[in-house]
This record gives sequence, C-alpha cells and structure tokens, in this order.
Amino acid sequence: MRLTKHSNPLTGLPGRAGLFAAALAGVSLIPAAQAQTTDNFWDGSESNAWEDAGNWSLDSVPNATSVNTYINLEDVTLSSDVSVRFLRLGTVENSTSSLTFGDGASITTGSAAASGVGVSLGSTAIVTQNGGSFDAQLNFLLGGFSSTVRGGSGTYNLNAGTFNVAGLLSLAHSTAPTSTGIFNQSGGTATVGSLDIGSMRYGGTFSDFVNTAEYNLTGGDLSVTGNVTMGNADSTSGIGTVYSTFKLVGSGSNVNVGGNLAMRASDKSFTTLSYTLDNGGVSKVNLTGTGTATLEGTLEANLNGGMTLTTGNTFNLVEANTGNITNNLSTLPNSSLWNVAVVTLSGGTRDALQLSLNGAAQQGSIAAGEAATFGPAAIGYVIMTGMTNGSNVDIYLNVDAGSGMSIADYVNYLTSNGIVASTTTESGYTVVVSMEAGAETGYYAWDLSDFSNDATVAGVMFIPEPASTAALAGLAVIGLVYLRRRARR
Repeated sequence: MRLTKHSNPLTGLPGRAGLFAAALAGVSLIPAAQAQTTDNFWDGSESNAWEDAGNWSLDSVPNATSVNTYINLEDVTLSSDVSVRFLRLGTVENSTSSLTFGDGASITTGSAAASGVGVSLGSTAIVTQNGGSFDAQLNFLLGGFSSTVRGGSGTYNLNAGTFNVAGLLSLAHSTAPTSTGIFNQSGGTATVGSLDIGSMRYGGTFSDFVNTAEYNLTGGDLSVTGNVTMGNADSTSGIGTVYSTFKLVGSGSNVNVGGNLAMRASDKSFTTLSYTLDNGGVSKVNLTGTGTATLEGTLEANLNGGMTLTTGNTFNLVEANTGNITNNLSTLPNSSLWNVAVVTLSGGTRDALQLSLNGAAQQGSIAAGEAATFGPAAIGYVIMTGMTNGSNVDIYLNVDAGSGMSIADYVNYLTSNGIVASTTTESGYTVVVSMEAGAETGYYAWDLSDFSNDATVAGVMFIPEPASTAALAGLAVIGLVYLRRRARR
C-alpha cells in the first residue's frame, strides 16, 4: 500500500484521525517520550530506495543527530552509507516490514537509544545483509523491546559483510506476551558486546505465552566480547515459556566468547545447544578468557545429510580453562552412536565438552576395495584406512530406504543436503556417494533417522579415485560372489 503525504505513516489513516483510531484500538505505536517532530517514518510513496527523500514522512532522508527512523512497510532497499539516531522496524502492531542492503552500503545507529526489529505485537520484520556493514553503538533487539512492549517477530539475516553491536544483541526481548527473535548467519563476521538468546519470558498468568529465540550459525565467524546467556533461570513465576536455541552447523566457523556461557533450563525454559557435523567436524564454542560454561538443557548432535567422513572420532564442542565447564545437560544425543563427557585436553590447562563416537556402534574397519557387511543398522560407523588426503573416495552402501521410501528418495535426500550421490546396482550395493578424504584414516558415520525411522545400512565399501588395481579387483570379487548367491536362489 502506498501512503500519501497527507496520511499518517503509522496507520495509513488521515493525519490525527489515524492516531486517534490507533489509541481507541489500544495500539502501542511508540513511547510518548519519543513522539517528537524528529520522528521520520518510511511511507514508500515514491520508490523502494532509502535514498529517495520522497519516501520519508519528513521528505528528507534520516540523519544521525536529530532523526529517529521507523520502517513499517516492506521492500526497503539501501545502497549507500547512512547514519541514524536509531533504527526500528515493526513498531506498528501486525505490520510487515523489511530492509535489504549489501556491498557498498552501511548502517550506523547511534548510542542515544536501542534499535530493534519486530518491536510491536504481531509485527513481522526482517533485515537482510548481503554485504557492507551494520554498526549499532548501543543495543540491538530482535522480537520485542521491553517488559511493556508486546513483541512481534524480528529476523536478521547476515549473509556477508560485518555486523557489530557495541552493547547487547538480544533475541526475543520481551516479558510481555509472545515474541520471536531469530538471527541467521550464513557468512560474514558478527561481533557483539554480549549475546542474549531468549532469557526473557512472560511472567504473568493470563495465558501460556511463548517466546522463541534462535541463533543459527551456518557460516562466518562470531565473536562475543562478554557473556552468552541462554534461557530463563526463573522457574516459579508466571506460566509463560521460552525456547532458546544456539545452532552451529558445520565446521567452518570460529566462535569465540570472552565471558561466560550460561545455558539455563527449567520446566518453563527449554534450552538447546545444537551441532551438525560435516566432514570437518564441528565449530566449537571457545571461551577465550577465564569465563565459565554452565550447561543445562539439551545437547543435540546431527550429521549433515545423515553421514560424515571425518578424520577423527572425537569432537570438542565447548572449550574453557580447566575446571570451568559444568555439565548439567539433561538430554543428550543418541547414546547408541555418541558419548558425551568433559575431558581435560593435552597440556592440562584446558577442558572440553567432548563428543565421541561410541565404540559399540563400529561396524568394521576396511581398506580400499574391502567390504564391511553387518546386520541392518540405522546408525553406525566404519573405519576406512589407506586413503589419500585430499582425494575423493566413492563409498558404496547397501541401503534399505525403509517403509514407503525408495532408494531414489534417499539419493534425493542426500543431494538436497549437498552430498554427491547416485543409485547403483554395482556388486549388490544400492547407493554410491563421493566424499573427499581428509586423512589416510577416516571415520564414515551414518544416522538415517532424519530421513526415515526404519531406514538401515547393511554394508559399506569404498574405492579411491582414481581407483587402484587392488580396489577394482576387490569390487570384482564382491560382485562375483553376489552374482553366485543370486544364481543359487
């Protein structure tokens, strides 16, 4: 909807009538103390460009010293360097707003007041950064704004560039009913003073309102100068709940915390630290100073696409100085595949919350061209030896896709997760995947539970690329045995 200059940019209604109607409806627009003539609202009456002065209620582009900046409509694009006193999206209840910027653009918000995304009840607001820089000199809040402003949904997508918050980055920042704060980082560098992933929840008894907070790290680096806080420690007052999740996918990110890591869980606070392993292992959370890691709630361990080929069988999830990790996690990964323990690392000065493959899940140890056959197993691992670091290996699998699923379905699942896979009928195998070896010895692990609850693997063999004579001979022998068995039937 395009608004005219004679419309109130908060409500779309004419002038004061819009404000009066909002008051009758009980809509909280902005705090009265901030309702000044220097408030500048996006109305989008000319284009989608931030730089077009005609798109703003004051017919001028916001500036750093005298203008508060509000966006309550969609598809705002920024292609230049701007400084504003503060920036808030979604200050009108049930509004939808978005802002996108990238290379050649930057946003700097001042220290006069916090900036926020998804401020008011029912609002949905999204900021997408594809490059450039964002620099908040105070706090930055996603989903909600305080104990009195009922929050909406605020999402920040950091795909590239630099993201800096001098103060607090807070997700689901509201003790009033229901707020959602999500930070998705697939690239770039994020540096924040402190990180709060869902430490606030509704403390009243009117209804079971739910706050949801997620930090999803799939790429790029994260540095927190101070503390990382997850969940709410108060398990007595009110009936509101909060779901707090810190998800780390793959091994390509550096995560450094200068202060403490506190995971707080209760029957009203559901806190999850989630890792997804790839062939390089995991991205650990590294406490760089003398801080402590107090871990409560749930620990998740997943395999990317349900399979990995790693160089080791142990993975450090959280590291801190010796004696500074307290493991009170109540829910752990599948113990049939994983062990979890706090261990002291070599040198004796650092401890780690460590994930390791359970020896009971090992289904064999094979060299190139050899086969490991075993009873159908939904989870397990095989040790592979004699590989060449940096070279691809073809891994042949005897897979049963499970009830109602086909091998083609399974191959599509693998492909959708970035794994090179195809169907095969070679030597009785059903699937072949190609992976790069990171060392002479590797640990090929699988967990098919995310694909199907009854899918299994009953055999594994691998051949290096280019295939060695011995490996090809092994494949030929296995194929001959398979054909003879079929003939006997």
